Amino acid sequence: MREVLGVDRVLIYRFHPDFKAGDITAESVIQGRKRALGKTIEDPLTPEALERYRSGRVTCMEDREEAALTHCHCEILEQLEVRANMVAPLIAGEDLIGLICVHHCSEPRHWTPEEIDLIQQISVQIGYALSQGR
Repeated sequence: MREVLGVDRVLIYRFHPDFKAGDITAESVIQGRKRALGKTIEDPLTPEALERYRSGRVTCMEDREEAALTHCHCEILEQLEVRANMVAPLIAGEDLIGLICVHHCSEPRHWTPEEIDLIQQISVQIGYALSQGR
């Protein structure tokens, strides 16, 4: 997926049960960028974000420097060198269990409808696989 989209990083973020933090459980990242695998990220979801993800919506940010982000969220993205991202929920059955995150680090990026559709389709397929695994 990282190569198809031409991005710097794709990762899987698994929520802790309280949705106040989570762990990066899988990652593909280009050489020269910070690795995030195994990190625990403390970024409590707002009720609005929780509902947005539970409804299956993909969110996109084209430029961190121009986005309306909380200070906490902005710091996390800066630490991971993220300039633009797409985020899709991972839903197994009825449960929101995590996110698939696509990071573009070097500059702002406009996400095309085809790219958004691709991450949506992949997140749904991962969700199906996780449901079957249960």
